[in-house]
Amino acid sequence: MKKILLFILISFFVSEMAYCQNKSIGWVQQYFNPSQALNAVYCINSDTVIAVGWGGLILRTINGGMQWDSINSGTSNELLYVNFINQSFGFAIGAKGTILKTNNSGISWTNIGINCNMMLFDLFFLNSDTLWVVGGETTSTIPIAPKGIILKSSNGGINWTIDSTFNAAISSIFFIDKDTGYIAANNGSTAIIRKTLNGGNSWDTVDISSGFNWYFSNIQFTSAKTGYINGFSEILKTNNYGLTWDSIFIAYPNSIRSFQIIDSCSFYYLEGVMNGSNVCLFDSCTNSIYSCLYSNGLLGIHFLNKNYGFAIGANAMIYKWGYYDGIDENKHNNYIMVSPNPFNDKVKLIIPCGYSNKEINISIYNSFGKQVFEINKIHDSNSSSIELEIPNYPQGIYFLVIKQKQDILQTIKLIKI
Repeated sequence: MKKILLFILISFFVSEMAYCQNKSIGWVQQYFNPSQALNAVYCINSDTVIAVGWGGLILRTINGGMQWDSINSGTSNELLYVNFINQSFGFAIGAKGTILKTNNSGISWTNIGINCNMMLFDLFFLNSDTLWVVGGETTSTIPIAPKGIILKSSNGGINWTIDSTFNAAISSIFFIDKDTGYIAANNGSTAIIRKTLNGGNSWDTVDISSGFNWYFSNIQFTSAKTGYINGFSEILKTNNYGLTWDSIFIAYPNSIRSFQIIDSCSFYYLEGVMNGSNVCLFDSCTNSIYSCLYSNGLLGIHFLNKNYGFAIGANAMIYKWGYYDGIDENKHNNYIMVSPNPFNDKVKLIIPCGYSNKEINISIYNSFGKQVFEINKIHDSNSSSIELEIPNYPQGIYFLVIKQKQDILQTIKLIKI
């Protein structure tokens, strides 16, 4: 039996799950409820994703959201933002000057922050050595304060220079090169976009809020000429190096909590609405809205591309946008997926179209390697699923093995609750 279990485990770790039809793309709530609310999420790649939130919570997945692990952050301070410059090197920032650093893709973190009353809102990497962190003297997660701060490191976060001369919270920062950069500053009565041409030694005002925007945040540039920023209910764009900014999207009376540029036409935006929130894809070239998710209290989003990303929030839930398991669409014809997992009494196998009218063997083994279920099924081309009723087994971990003749097609870890 030990040999059987070992073979199953090996098969499980080299297998993937997917679904063959384009209809499978969509928002799926992950089978994991965090212990605390989440503020921000970052996709290092399609497998490894980091989320951060209240109480110093850090969550990490290495299989595209199928399983999440809680990582010791070493702090109980609220974390507001997380970002990586490459596959290994990243930072998480938050309340009371907290700055956490990782060199191993988020497996472990070191607190290198400053001891202050500053709420740190944003960070930007120019390269693995040069980075900036910005914030304000406030205990609120809304980036408004009478005093702001910019920290700069030229050696990967080992040492910092601090500029605390700002009379407004700095909510966001973005550099084009070592000299040219932008910040958003908010003091409660005025929201300002400022620009530097000398690496942050001095800052000049290029835009002052009007209309819907009582604060600015989330600056993003796609080139030296073209940049975007969101106000409270509006997204603005510049095509002339930040000299002027024009409205391209209005959410009023709703608020815009975050957005991410995808390409020259489209961006995802996170919108606060009455009693809830939306995440949608907006195509400015066709003036169309797609791919919407509605859920209470969403606070953060991050996307690798138009077809893959995550949304998290105060409702202590995680949502994923993609082909359910997030793998390349070209692989979908070869894999079977299960839902729900964890499961209670029933589990459904979502069968790819490539198995129509073919006989498959379905076996389930417990964690001791003992077979507890087996059935042979010919998959009906008129149905996309097979439902298994397995109510009488004890809670725990099982392994679903799917074979065709003597070949193991797939091994899937099941959790019975």
